Amino acid sequence: MSRTALPAVNQLEFPPEEPLRAELAAFIDSIERRSRPLVDGWAGFQAIRVVEVALESARTGAWIEIAEAER
Repeated sequence: MSRTALPAVNQLEFPPEEPLRAELAAFIDSIERRSRPLVDGWAGFQAIRVVEVALESARTGAWIEIAEAER
């Protein structure tokens, strides 16, 4: 029996902070500096779509394709 080697898995480390607080701080910083935010509304929309599809897939056990939304 042949075993295929699995790719290495690297764990990402993040600072222990509340995610919504960090996002709000980054947004306020972009306002104060008059700079473009790191993540815009479109990226947030796409992230929510991925989470919703992942939850639906977990609930139904089905593979769900995520169609690219147009701006």
